[in-house]
Amino acid sequence: MAEKAKVVTAVEIDARLLSVLQATLADYNNVYLVHQDAMDFDWRAHCSQRPVKLVANLPYNVATPLFYRWLKEYRDCFSLFVCMVQKEVAQRIVAHPGGREYGSLTVLCQYAGRCKIAFNVSRTVFFPRPEVSSAVVKITPAANPRDDVGDEAFFFRLVDVVFSQSRKTLLNTLHAALQFS
Repeated sequence: MAEKAKVVTAVEIDARLLSVLQATLADYNNVYLVHQDAMDFDWRAHCSQRPVKLVANLPYNVATPLFYRWLKEYRDCFSLFVCMVQKEVAQRIVAHPGGREYGSLTVLCQYAGRCKIAFNVSRTVFFPRPEVSSAVVKITPAANPRDDVGDEAFFFRLVDVVFSQSRKTLLNTLHAALQFS
């Protein structure tokens, strides 16, 4: 990326990896390394001049919260997401209605843009080898989502409540959802 992009900002929380990145990328004056948790990073300030392309190898335990944050709060900051995630997370992002994988992450991602699995990544390419497989997912945010939901904040809260109550009847779930509006 450093050879192709005008500017690369790498956000890395792990100090051990940061030192490796500093050594590896020392010859590139277009790369900026930020030692910070991506959940705390000020994405709005970073992309204030233009939408940016986000390329990430996401830790499996924070992939879903990061997607929620990026797509709910900062969608207009990005023109593209290309992220390696746990294969099950990728399958949830591109799931079809009615399937087991379909949930609030699916609704959020598919509301916010076009989603597809670019390719699968075998666990054999990692050392040490993880217990799970990975996939690279591509999300192209829509400037204007294809569905007009009116109050987007309420829509997101409703989706969260509906999918958090999967064993309850829809009527009871909607009643609970209306209690917080």
